[in-house]
Amino acid sequence: MNLIQFGGALATIIDPKTGVQLHPRCMGNASLSGPTDESALRACVIKHVGLQIQTALKTGQSFQQATVGAMLASAVGAATSAELGASVSIGLLNVVVSDDDLAALRGGGPASVAQAATTAAPAVLGPGSRVIATWQDGRSAPATIRSFNGTQYEIMWDGGTSTVWVPANAVRPA
Repeated sequence: MNLIQFGGALATIIDPKTGVQLHPRCMGNASLSGPTDESALRACVIKHVGLQIQTALKTGQSFQQATVGAMLASAVGAATSAELGASVSIGLLNVVVSDDDLAALRGGGPASVAQAATTAAPAVLGPGSRVIATWQDGRSAPATIRSFNGTQYEIMWDGGTSTVWVPANAVRPA
């Protein structure tokens, strides 16, 4: 089995409830058994993340519901496996949108986008990325990512002198 990291921008998604145009990005890792070109796998996974989110939105789920949990990763793995003819398992999958996209979703529609400052969708989190991380006791603080092992980020808290490992779901873009 090969562990392959993927990440990138998805096609624009329109939330059918609000009409908000979303510009999500995803990142994660996939385990692959069988001969497949890694770049083809990455492109296929990113495509299927977008398609699965669109399908979930059409069935009435919110964007937040469509992008969390193991169901999205499982569906993307199955669709990618079927397309590539290889066994693909998604081990980690994070989907993020810009603060402007989130504000528009919370505001209920496209008018919120016109009033918000325009920012690009956040980059995939990697070494050097500024984040807000939550520690085991529930407190959150700014930090910088040092590395990623597939399930956890190694971070350094602002003002800290040593690094700690935190689960991927405890980290969000700053």
